[in-house]
Amino acid sequence: MDSATDTQQPTIRSTRVHTPLGQWINQQIKALMHGGVAGNGMKLTGYMHDDSRAVAVLARLRHGLGKPIGELPQLLEWTIVGLPEPEQPRHDNGEPTVEEWAAYTTLTLYALHQRSLHTDPMHKPGTGFGSAVGMLASGNPNEAGIYRRLSSMLTADDTTEIVHHARGFIQLLHAKRLPFDYASFAEDLVDLNNPYRRDRVRLQWGRDYFGALRKQSSPNTDD
Repeated sequence: MDSATDTQQPTIRSTRVHTPLGQWINQQIKALMHGGVAGNGMKLTGYMHDDSRAVAVLARLRHGLGKPIGELPQLLEWTIVGLPEPEQPRHDNGEPTVEEWAAYTTLTLYALHQRSLHTDPMHKPGTGFGSAVGMLASGNPNEAGIYRRLSSMLTADDTTEIVHHARGFIQLLHAKRLPFDYASFAEDLVDLNNPYRRDRVRLQWGRDYFGALRKQSSPNTDD
């Protein structure tokens, strides 16, 4: 499997100021990937250092992808413990908050993306999800199909459909070792569930997608 070279990496835009949720996601993935203290207080040396505990946690998180929050209670300490308070009050019916869903979805997708890659981090601050997908589409004979799936993900009206499309992208990005910013991704998932904010996500992902395509199709003028 070929690694992407430096000239093939997605465009990196200025790292945005993260919400408390994004900061929490950064902390969790940093602990799992490179080592540190996770939200549940456990100190890890990290997946990149072949920490057996981190390897086991990522395997469990992968197993939880697409499953309802709470179906696998052993994942709760990695997906909700220490999670910042939600913007909106918790549901009286006990349903997950949008932040809990976004955190759970983000970490289980990251676990799938990082699978078996002990040298290439798949969380890359500053690289938007749209950029990574644009890089994936560049030169791909199925470019139109990739864009249709991105459009379907952005217009999906339920969380199950969003996760379905995201999982397909993660499998393709994993194969090409194309990383992106999971903290920003979690924040974008929250905004996709907000009718007043979802157009911002659609615009940003579109900008990033077409920006990556344009950069890869342009001749190198640095020579």
